[in-house]
Amino acid sequence: MNLNSYGDALTTIDRTKTWINLKYKVIFSREVKYRAYYNLSKRYNKATNSNDYFLIVADYPIDERKWVNKTVDDYGRFKIFVPDNIFESTILSSFEKDTNINIEHKEGDDVCDVYYLDI
Repeated sequence: MNLNSYGDALTTIDRTKTWINLKYKVIFSREVKYRAYYNLSKRYNKATNSNDYFLIVADYPIDERKWVNKTVDDYGRFKIFVPDNIFESTILSSFEKDTNINIEHKEGDDVCDVYYLDI
């Protein structure tokens, strides 16, 4: 029997990318550009009838949103603390173990960058 033609469905987390730690409800990322502040924002998507979530990182607070000082751990990973209301209203609440998350850079300039979080 040739088992080499079958892929392993039980993969490990790629810690060089972005993933969610379910125990602490924290998203870790090595893909986000360094900026001093971040904000989790949402925008309603009419096509899917749900909210799309975005991570905005900025050098300084740009507007009246609630900005959080960026937290970087000892390993250089950016830590995004996910509020309970976002955690419960997204697919994150259905995960049973730590999982990689797709993140996509949408736009940016000299002051801030916007990333789409596929949650």
